[in-house]
Amino acid sequence: RELAKTSHIPTMNALKGFRAPSQSSVPLNRNSLHHIPKGFAQLASLPQSARSTRVVLCNVASSAADDGPSTSGRTPVNGSPQTTGAPAWDYKYQRYPCSSPCHPNDTRSLKVEALFQNVLGYPRLPPRIHRYLLKTPTGVNHITVTVEKLNERYGKELVLYFLRRTPQILDHDFEVMSARAEALRSMLDLKPQDMLALLRKNPYLFCMETSVARARYNSFHKVTPLNHEAVKRLVRKFPLALNYETDTVKDIVENLRQLAYTRVMWQQDFDCITPSLLAYFLRDARDLMLRMEYLVLTGEGAGCLLKEVFKPSNNLFCRKHKGFRAWLIMRSARQQQQLKRAAERSAALQRQQGEAGAAAALQSAGGRQGSEQGASGPRSKQWGKVGA
Repeated sequence: RELAKTSHIPTMNALKGFRAPSQSSVPLNRNSLHHIPKGFAQLASLPQSARSTRVVLCNVASSAADDGPSTSGRTPVNGSPQTTGAPAWDYKYQRYPCSSPCHPNDTRSLKVEALFQNVLGYPRLPPRIHRYLLKTPTGVNHITVTVEKLNERYGKELVLYFLRRTPQILDHDFEVMSARAEALRSMLDLKPQDMLALLRKNPYLFCMETSVARARYNSFHKVTPLNHEAVKRLVRKFPLALNYETDTVKDIVENLRQLAYTRVMWQQDFDCITPSLLAYFLRDARDLMLRMEYLVLTGEGAGCLLKEVFKPSNNLFCRKHKGFRAWLIMRSARQQQQLKRAAERSAALQRQQGEAGAAAALQSAGGRQGSEQGASGPRSKQWGKVGA
């Protein structure tokens, strides 16, 4: 209100070219007003609250005058112009400034970032893809062709999801990946729209050899209690199962069988298990086996079916079985103690082996020294006799 009463307030044009003293500089006083333009001299006579407000206004106005008019659009930059001695930008896509994870001198990553900005419409290179680029020697031209063709086939949103889930796609040719997807579609007898859903669940299928995927698919009925048609439904429901090796699936199913055969109802459920329930178990096998182990050891849930053990969330299962969390903590502590004792035993065994090896080396060295002394003694006497 006191500022509004003054008639000598400078306009915005008068504020251009003047920067008010910052907070770190010497505060305003009557003896330091000779360098302030006309109209600012009355600042010293104002109260402290009004004076601070005027200084803030001056700072804002001077900053706006220095920065110039703001632009709503993004200005493209060629590579990293802020870096002295940066290589020339020779890529067909322009890069826009952003909070990038790339180093200013990493031209390869900056070009891939420009590719993501122009083709996929993403403002920056995802950090996971950047970390993968630092480990792979794939060229920018190959990555450009792959991303452009994937974008034409599947669209930018789906391609961005594929690449963020599986950056290894950048190393493969588009034609090869298309052939793999088509072979998988014919193997599972899927429609094109269903194949998109399958690839979205497991983008790594682009990188998997067709022979490997077919061999794992054909061996599932041997290591699981499912027939060929049920295995097909299992892979459609949970395509990540193709990422597991056959021996891994065999071990997981065997552990499930051993736990299921501890109860009659679980045994019946396992013998006629559905592809959906087995897919649910494979997705989170470790935690579900801990649930079954707890129920077997404590005797709780005697009338529960396997789906009643698998389907509830962790909070619902812990709410129904109050001692499950405490049992998990005790089990983890017991495992840590066992690992600690095993490490101590291993260290003691290595120490004993080292001491035994040192003693054996010392004993063998002493034996060689004694044999040398024994051999040299009679020889000196013999030479003494001959000399005499």
